[in-house]
Amino acid sequence: MYRTRIRFVGSDKNPAAVRRVQRRIELALDRHVGKLRQVTATFSDENGPRGGRDTRCVLHVRLNAGGPPIVVRAVEETPGQAVAAALEHLRRRLDRRAAARTAA
Repeated sequence: MYRTRIRFVGSDKNPAAVRRVQRRIELALDRHVGKLRQVTATFSDENGPRGGRDTRCVLHVRLNAGGPPIVVRAVEETPGQAVAAALEHLRRRLDRRAAARTAA
């Protein structure tokens, strides 16, 4: 099993939000669980109280196989939308990586 860290920069950490993000990560990465060592999700508000599409999610993933970490980013209106978009990017990268290893 991999370790998950969730950080909110510049805002209070809401326990319910942390649980929701944790669950989204678990569901999205379920089929890659054996390959992962650590997933860190960092959220930040790009432009403060002005609103709009300004919630950044950065996923930093370390794999059991070693090598450089995989980093994906997404900016959306809410943390939920941002993590969903970042997880979609991450899933595609992990799928491409798996397909390349299978083809080799």
